Amino acid sequence: MSLQSVRLDHGGSTSGAFHWRLPMSVASIGFLVAIVDFAIIEIAALASAIAYHRMFLQTSADVERYAVVAAVCFANFAIIQIARGSYSFRNLLDRRAASRDVTPTWSVVILATLSLFFALKVGASVSRGAIFLFAPVALYGLLSWRARLKTWLPAARESGAISCRRAVLVADRGELNRLNLSRLVQFSDFDLLATLAFDGQADETFRRAADDAIMAARTTNADMIVVLANWADEDAIDSLVDRLRVLPLPVYLLPDRRAARRLRWAGVRQRANYELIMLQRAPLSHVERFVKRAFDVIAASLGLLVLSPALLLVALLVKLDSKGPVLFRQERSGFDGRPFRILKFRTMTVAEDGDDVRQASRNDPRVTRLGGWLRCTSIDELPQLWNVLLGDMSIVGPRPHAVAHTRQYEQLIGSYAFRHHVKPGLTGWAQVHGLRGATEALESMQKRVEHDVYYIGHWSLLLDVSIVLRTARLLLRDPAAY
Repeated sequence: MSLQSVRLDHGGSTSGAFHWRLPMSVASIGFLVAIVDFAIIEIAALASAIAYHRMFLQTSADVERYAVVAAVCFANFAIIQIARGSYSFRNLLDRRAASRDVTPTWSVVILATLSLFFALKVGASVSRGAIFLFAPVALYGLLSWRARLKTWLPAARESGAISCRRAVLVADRGELNRLNLSRLVQFSDFDLLATLAFDGQADETFRRAADDAIMAARTTNADMIVVLANWADEDAIDSLVDRLRVLPLPVYLLPDRRAARRLRWAGVRQRANYELIMLQRAPLSHVERFVKRAFDVIAASLGLLVLSPALLLVALLVKLDSKGPVLFRQERSGFDGRPFRILKFRTMTVAEDGDDVRQASRNDPRVTRLGGWLRCTSIDELPQLWNVLLGDMSIVGPRPHAVAHTRQYEQLIGSYAFRHHVKPGLTGWAQVHGLRGATEALESMQKRVEHDVYYIGHWSLLLDVSIVLRTARLLLRDPAAY
């Protein structure tokens, strides 16, 4: 197997057409285009109404009525455009999109509006002549705007004014040779940070290709992984995707040459060669991550503020109870498998860390007198509120394990890597179902992982609040705590 890495940078501008300082995300482009569409349609309606009434009717136009008509037309226009995907970044880049999408959509909207006027008999209040003038004026404005976009969007993207998703492409070399990389980037909403090509069909080949893709994604802070492989080789695709599960990133599959040919035969436009098929979704959307982070910051801040006197008292008791530091620090596996230093009140006479970490057990002689009570009440976990504020942890999520245990269980449980698709938490879905404490048997860890995977797939703010409330109730009496 040979691997090649090609970095495609799009940071420098050659056109000099844009000088924006704050980059816009690709996701916001469609929204901004829709706002301009609304302005064009409103301005066209008002200008046409005023001109028609003055030139042909010698009266003043009721601009409020025409503004409402324009708003209704835009609403229908936008609904159709959204349904057709015309506001997507890729479609906005397509030079044929204006005539293929805008013109027929606007024609349908105008015909529907005129039919509605006829059915409701509102022609007396809104001049049909003004509407007939409004239709071509608005269409001209929309087409001119789209034509401008074909020049502005590539220039803005090249200058860095538009921030695209960052992608790593891992591809079979034979399929890669038929792919036009520059065209792929041109008609996609992502930039390729690296291209990793592999040869051969051996399992070792797929393992190395996936490992290199994982390393590239982490070092470049990629937002997604794109896989290009022969669709007939299901083992290759499955092997790659299975190993890529360790990344909390969406994984997409590009059509191979046969699939692309069938799409063209089916009458799908040429750009369909670059349509992506999602094989793995990101665990949380941008909005969901924002909501979860806001909940974490608010809850952790309030917790530290309210509990600060109790935390100081516990710290003093730990210091008086036994020799050693007040806080116990240990390297744990966090989001995307990245290690961080977790904080706990010290409950043992030892502070094990590194490659050999022995889990606590019932009646463990290493637990101090005060430590047993702190562990039963989970008070020893409260310093992790600071980890939450730092962004290493969340209030709710899979409990973080020592790095040594993570390496062990990743080899034994196939879905274990899914636990790292979200930040670890102070409490979690597994914990409120009694799955806490040591995991001497592999089945115990498997059940815990199953609950963690369920939580990730069914996350909601309401679920987080429910888990927090159930955890508070368990603190009063939890037979699984020791």
